[in-house]
Amino acid sequence: MTLAILEGVAYSLLDRQEALEATGVVIKKVTLIGGGARCSMWRQILADVLKRVLIFRDGGGMGPGLGDACLAQLSDLQKTENILDDDLRFVDVLKKVCPPPAVVSIHKPDFSMQVYYKKQRQKYQDLYQQTQMLNH
Repeated sequence: MTLAILEGVAYSLLDRQEALEATGVVIKKVTLIGGGARCSMWRQILADVLKRVLIFRDGGGMGPGLGDACLAQLSDLQKTENILDDDLRFVDVLKKVCPPPAVVSIHKPDFSMQVYYKKQRQKYQDLYQQTQMLNH
């Protein structure tokens, strides 16, 4: 049952990834931190289903608070120094104010699992269609 739930969430994320890509968005990098991402099996399922490399970073325990502090500092800098007017300067400031946490592990998709996930995703899509009216 747990595996079915994890896979279902992964297929939902894949739906969103495909929707973004259909609009022309290019997803360059996916980073995970804290929460369920602490489970290596979950990270591997996501890498396999999304067919992309996932970077798991340290610092999940302080992630939200630290992220809020970084955003507040960037907002303050925007007010005083107008950093958004210069893309290169903004990237430089962003790297200083909000450096990414250390990489703990990198998960690459296991392409030998694609036949399995393709079959399971079809089941997910069929069940989604059959139960769609329950979501409204």
